[in-house]
Amino acid sequence: MDNEVERPADSAGARKFDSLAEYAPVGLYRADTGGRCLYVNPSWCRIAGMSATQAAGEGWLDVIDPRDRERATHEWRRAVARAQAYRAELRLRLPDGTIRRVETHAEPERDAEGRLIGYVGVTTDVTEQRRAQELRQHTQRLQSLGVLAGGLAHDFNNLLVGILGNAGLALLDLPDDSPARSCMHEVERTAQRAAGLCRELLNYAGQGRMSMTPTDLSAFLGELAPALRKLVSDKVELKLDLPATLAPVALDATHIEQALIHLTRNAADAIGEEPGTITVSLRKSPYDDARFAGARLSRELHPGEYVCLSVTDTGCGMDEETLDRVFDPFFSTKFPGRGLGLAATFGIVHAHCGAIEVESEPGAGTTVRICLPVHGQGRG
Repeated sequence: MDNEVERPADSAGARKFDSLAEYAPVGLYRADTGGRCLYVNPSWCRIAGMSATQAAGEGWLDVIDPRDRERATHEWRRAVARAQAYRAELRLRLPDGTIRRVETHAEPERDAEGRLIGYVGVTTDVTEQRRAQELRQHTQRLQSLGVLAGGLAHDFNNLLVGILGNAGLALLDLPDDSPARSCMHEVERTAQRAAGLCRELLNYAGQGRMSMTPTDLSAFLGELAPALRKLVSDKVELKLDLPATLAPVALDATHIEQALIHLTRNAADAIGEEPGTITVSLRKSPYDDARFAGARLSRELHPGEYVCLSVTDTGCGMDEETLDRVFDPFFSTKFPGRGLGLAATFGIVHAHCGAIEVESEPGAGTTVRICLPVHGQGRG
């Protein structure tokens, strides 16, 4: 067998295991008590991205992510010392840089006298399951925060109504030459800024007031382009890649404009003072489970056609840790910054029954993609 490496003579049972393992759909392996690999089947090789020859001996350790390697070997030694089963969830770092999450479970193998001679184990790729689980947990957490933010925004907004009303009444009673007038105007301006923050919180919570109208996004973006260009420096080129016509989507123009302003500002901040490019593009895309499987944050989508609006920059990009928190309210990589831009954008997209996804790598720029359902499709 191509997957068998040199080892001491095995029992008939072990040879039967090897024969059956060749066709198993999950990764199977055998190892001695020292953790040296004796056998891996073809499925294990596919999961780990390495050959049986590479895995032989302690070679299998090379594929374990360095963050998990010490824990994996420690738990193996503990299982051997106690002659117990070995269980672990590990990250594998494949030669192409891909990270896979696997579950591995190995049971003790004993000789005729009952002495522990090694382990027989199974390795299962759980990458997609963990990704889906983390997505659900992340979405639920943000939705819970949205409920809290929405309640706070409503209550705070009611307080601001009283502040603005009383400030206005005070200005009516104050003489034109009163030095207190400038103080009352500052109270009004500050309260108006606070009201703007409340609107952003309500947008994040998906509770902003919406007036949905079927709209041609190509024409809408063409009209909005001059305002977007004012948000970027002279060193940054703003490109529009818009088809002549697209199926209309039902949207609230004010909120979608706000979302685009947030995305354009973020893109400009990512580029900084260096020359760069921001590209705003539109594409029509059919619903497909695989197509939206990589969305870092999305609500449940219905089958049908979607118009995808992308904002791509050539800026600094983001690492995995930042990507995991990019939609968290009040999280920001900018100083000073309150971190409500992308959080509010998420709320706006959620209220439009759409999805949002982010693709980014350090030094390779970022793409934020908003997918909105085509108007007029049935929703079951």
